[in-house]
Amino acid sequence: MPIDNPGADSRKPLLLRGAQRPTKRVGGQLGGRFGRRFCGALPDSGRGWLGAPHGRWLQRGALVASAIAASALAGLGCLPTPEIHVPDFSPAPTVDAGTMPVDAGGADLAMVAGWTADGQIGAKDTLRAVWAADAALSDAYAIGHNGLILHRSGGAWKQETAQVAGKPLTTNLYGLAAAPDAVYAVGDAGVILRRAGGTWMQEGQELATTAALFGVTVLASGEVIVVGDGGLIARRQKTGVYTAEDTLALGGANLRAVAGTMLDGLYAVGLGAVIAQRRTDKWQLDPLPIDTADRGNYYAVSQGPDGIFVAGEYARVLRRDVAKWSHEAAIAPMPPAFTHFFGLYAAPTALWVVGSSGVIQRRDSVTKMWAVDPSNVTTGLYGIASAGAAGAVAVGDQGTVLRRM
Repeated sequence: MPIDNPGADSRKPLLLRGAQRPTKRVGGQLGGRFGRRFCGALPDSGRGWLGAPHGRWLQRGALVASAIAASALAGLGCLPTPEIHVPDFSPAPTVDAGTMPVDAGGADLAMVAGWTADGQIGAKDTLRAVWAADAALSDAYAIGHNGLILHRSGGAWKQETAQVAGKPLTTNLYGLAAAPDAVYAVGDAGVILRRAGGTWMQEGQELATTAALFGVTVLASGEVIVVGDGGLIARRQKTGVYTAEDTLALGGANLRAVAGTMLDGLYAVGLGAVIAQRRTDKWQLDPLPIDTADRGNYYAVSQGPDGIFVAGEYARVLRRDVAKWSHEAAIAPMPPAFTHFFGLYAAPTALWVVGSSGVIQRRDSVTKMWAVDPSNVTTGLYGIASAGAAGAVAVGDQGTVLRRM
C-alpha cells in the first residue's frame, strides 16, 4: 500500500486519500516497532491486484519472482479475515502523514550475491539515510529513528548524539547530506542538524516550522536545501541563515527528497506524483508529462550521468526524457509480493535503488539494463549511497548496514 513514511507511529489511523470506499485494517492488529505492515494481494473488482493498480505487476516485468507462501502470510498476520475491506484505489493513491510500507514481505530472487553486513554497534532503530566518502568507508554517516546517528571512522561505527536544549535528541531523522566541512541531517518537527568540529548542533530555528523534513542536499556553492511537508523548501545561505523558498506553485505538496548541486536545476519529489524543479529563482511543477500508470508517490530523486531519475511506490523508476518522464524497466515481482523503492543513488557507473523486503536493484550505465543485486536480507532498506567506483552502502530496518565492494 502506498504510504508516505516508513516506521511511522502505529497508533495513527490509516486513512487513504482518494479511496472511494472505507478502508479497514487487514489481518487484525498491524504495527510494531517500525510501524504497520500491509501484506498480501487481493483481487479488487477487476482492477488487478491490491498493491498493484492497473495491473502494473504484469507490465514490463523482465523477471517473474516466486510468490510468498500462504504460511508466510499467516506468520505475518496477513491472511484474509472478516475485517478485510479492499479499498478502491485512484491512479495515484496517497495516505495520511506518518506512514509508509515497511518490509511487506518479498519474493525469492536467485542472483549472484555481492552485499555483506557491515557490523555496527548494535543499534536496532531504523536507519533512513547514509553517506560515504569512499569505498573504504573511511568516513561515513547513517541517521535514523529516535535521533540515531552513526559515524564510521577508523574502520568502526560509533554512535554520536545531538544535543537540543541540553538534552539528547530523540526525534526521527530522515535526510542526510555532507559538505567538505560539515554534515547535515533533517527530521521530524522541523529539526535541522549540522555537524562541524565533531559536534552536532541544531540550527534553522528561524524558520519557525514544525513540519517534518525529509530531504537535504548541499550545493556546490556551499548552500544547503531542505524539503518537507506542506511544500516547505528552505535554503541555508552562506551566512548560516535559513530562508523559505517560494513554493506557491507546488500547492503545499508533501516533499520527500531533493537532489542537485546548482540552485537553478534542483529537483524535488513527493507524494501524489509531485516532481518539482527550480528555475529562475522559483519552484514549479515539472512541465513534462507523466503517464497515468506511472503516477504515484515518489520517495527519492537523484541526478547522474544519464539524467534525472525518480523512484517510488510499486517499483516505479522514472527518467526525465526529452518529451516526458519515461518508465524504466525495473524488475517487479508478481502478486502477492510487492515492492516499493525508497532510496535511489546515481553513481558514475550505475544507478542503485533499494526498497521493501531488502530489495536492491542496479541499472548499468553502459548497457542501461536492470538486474537484481541480492542483499541477503529481508528487512526494508531506505537509504543508499555510492562508495567508490563500483561500491555502495545501504541502510534500513533494525539498524541494518550493508556494504558492497
